[in-house]
Order: sequence, then structure tokens, then C-alpha cells
Amino acid sequence: MLVCLLLLLGNALARNYYEILGVTKTATASELKKAYRSLSLKYHPDKPSGDKKKYEEINKAYEVLSDDKQRRIYDQGGEEAIKNPNRNGFGGGFNPFEDFFRNNQQQQQRQQRLPDVEISLDVTLEDLYKGKTFEVLHRKRQLCHHCHGTGGDTADDVKDCPICHGTGMRTETRQFAPGFVQNIQRPCDHCGGKGKIYGKKCHVCDGKKVEEGETTISVTINKGMRDGEEIRFEGFGDEKPDFDTGDVVFKIRTIGTTIFTRRWDDLKTTIHVSLKESLLGFEKNITHLDGHVVKVKRTGITPYGHTITVKEEGMPIKRKETKGDMLVEVIIDYPQGLTNAQIEAVQKNF
Repeated sequence: MLVCLLLLLGNALARNYYEILGVTKTATASELKKAYRSLSLKYHPDKPSGDKKKYEEINKAYEVLSDDKQRRIYDQGGEEAIKNPNRNGFGGGFNPFEDFFRNNQQQQQRQQRLPDVEISLDVTLEDLYKGKTFEVLHRKRQLCHHCHGTGGDTADDVKDCPICHGTGMRTETRQFAPGFVQNIQRPCDHCGGKGKIYGKKCHVCDGKKVEEGETTISVTINKGMRDGEEIRFEGFGDEKPDFDTGDVVFKIRTIGTTIFTRRWDDLKTTIHVSLKESLLGFEKNITHLDGHVVKVKRTGITPYGHTITVKEEGMPIKRKETKGDMLVEVIIDYPQGLTNAQIEAVQKNF
């Protein structure tokens, strides 16, 4: 009687790894990963809201539940079973061949990853100069909100196959010579290689495990970013049970026209001056991408095509407090014709 009470007390005090991560017992690998990422960021000791003890609990819970073998042991015996695993040889129903192939299959599954989703993000040169945040509505395939990717209508509608014990594979051991055996792994014919036996299908996704969903992603264009640069959002891609979620990758594409063209961190533009201004000097105003006015002044003779460099009036340079330059090319608008008096003046003075 006392032993039973102590066991009950131990189970009551044991930590519930599912509750620590805030997920249900039927949570998929993708759901566990999302919950872990969110909580580990929130409680990281380096954050103002950090909690070292809570952070360690979160890491321990994820370490166990993200490993299919440890999760199975935990589901059967709780935290105590993880701390004191069975060491009695092949007792407790342990099959070395089944365990080998189960681990091999699980390792292959962990390596599977859905492809990234690439999206072209159209921006203007002004956006790249000033910086801007876009709210992008992203449509994606996500785990069914009702069955959480199991395909069953309730937790009782999805069970491990009793033949392959959830591995989806059956192992046959054949002796082909004295002292020599061959292990052949085949898909389980009882569950069709799925590892699960299904009762009633999920009434929301019809057993497909995923549904169409949408999420809003805030994409920030930092000052000075370039055409073709990528902004990656890890784990925001399509979801599928037993697969790692891919990323959403936004690729910057510059659209629209302005009086400026970009050359690395510099901005190029042109100004037009008259023949008189090219000989005597001029002062011109150029309206920049953010609306401020840049004054360009020159005295004396200016040849056609001459480039005036205005320091630090170009594009912002990422991770620096400086900017590139503005390169202003001078175009001389020559008169279409000259009067006799003008011709005489030119001939006399030049």
C-alpha cells in the first residue's frame, strides 16, 4: 500500500513535458518544434523576460519529445521511465532488429524537409533608400487545426499499427547459410506502410492532415538593401506531418522609374544646362528620393558629360552610418541655331 502511494505521489510530482511546451499529447513534430522555438526565445536567460529554470525545462521537454524512441518511453512510463530506462537485456518486449530499423526510418524522416517557398517582393528605389515594412498575406498549407496533422477525427481514431508497432516496416530474418542470417525490411502490409491504423477520418480535412490557411508576414526592407537580396523567414513555409517545415524567402525586385539609377551604393542622375551656363557656371536643385533638395553648383566652364560628385548623397550603406555618393552628369543643351549677331560674337571672341 505504501509503495503504491509513493508511486502515485511520484507521478503527481513528475513534470508533464507536454504541458511544459503547451501542446497536446497528439502534437506532431512540426507543432513541437514551433512551440519549442517560441518558448525558448521567450524564456532565454539573455532576454529581459528570461527564466533559466524554465528554459532548462523547455529544453529537456523538447529533447525527449522530439526523439520518437524517448517519446514512446515517456508516454508509457512518464519522466521516471526516462530517468531509469529498462536495462534487462532484451526484456520488456525489446526487439533489436525492430529497434534498429525504427531508428533508421526515424533518422530518414528527420532529414526530410519541405522545399522553401520563394516570393518576389516588388519595391521601389525610394523604398530601398528610406526603408519600409510590408505586411504580406501569405497563403500556405498548414496542419489541420482539428486533428493537428494526424488525420483522425479524435485521438482514439489514430493508433499505432499492432503488427509493425508504428514503424511502417516489417523485418524478416532469413537464414541463408549456417551461422548467417539476412534481415529484409518490407513495408507493413497491415497498415500499408503508414505505421498507423485509422478509425474515423477527420471531419475537417477529410483525413488529408493539412488544410489551406494564411498568415500575415511583416517584411522589413532595411535602408540600403539591394536588388536581388533575400529575406528569409524560417519555418513559415508549407506544413506536412513528419516533415520539417520549409522557409519563406522573399527576393527583392526593384520596380518603377526615377531620375536616379543605382550603381552599388552610389546614385547616378543627369542635369541639363544651357550653353551659356556651361560657359559661365550654374546652380541647380535636385529633389532627392526622400524629398530633400540637393544643390549642385559649378563655376567656370563645364564640358559636356562632365560628372559632378556630391559626397554622401547616395544610397545608405548597410550596417554603417555613411552613404554612397551622388554622381551628376552634365548634359549641355546646345541651341538649334544662331543668329548672325551670335555668329559674329562667337567668331570675334573665340
